[in-house]
Amino acid sequence: DFVFDDMTDAGSYSYYIDLNDYDFEYGKLYYKLLHTNVLEVRNGPSYNELTTAVIPSYINYGGQKCMVASIGSGAFENCENLSDITGGQNLRSIHANAFENTAFILDDNNWEDGVLYLNNCLIAAMIYLVLFLNL
Repeated sequence: DFVFDDMTDAGSYSYYIDLNDYDFEYGKLYYKLLHTNVLEVRNGPSYNELTTAVIPSYINYGGQKCMVASIGSGAFENCENLSDITGGQNLRSIHANAFENTAFILDDNNWEDGVLYLNNCLIAAMIYLVLFLNL
């Protein structure tokens, strides 16, 4: 989760992502139980060396079959070597900056018509500014 630690003059908050806000590690990724049988991929302390991330559809946790439904804010942010990501069929949401500054988001081959998806989840969109001049 985000921990707010300061308020700037403009009224926005500075924050940091708590690297210990996960419940368990599975297959080199870290997960948080959000609701009964619903998991989210979270930022983990050993992600900097990741080149591939495979997010499963389900994980058995606490004796229950849990659906992996989301990727948390900043989950893979600044994992510069992460170039290959596979999302499970239950992935429903990807939060802000989940893949910021990764090889995956910087590779033009992963983009199509100015948008970047993982499964059916929008990760990013290019914003084109069209300026019309009336001379």
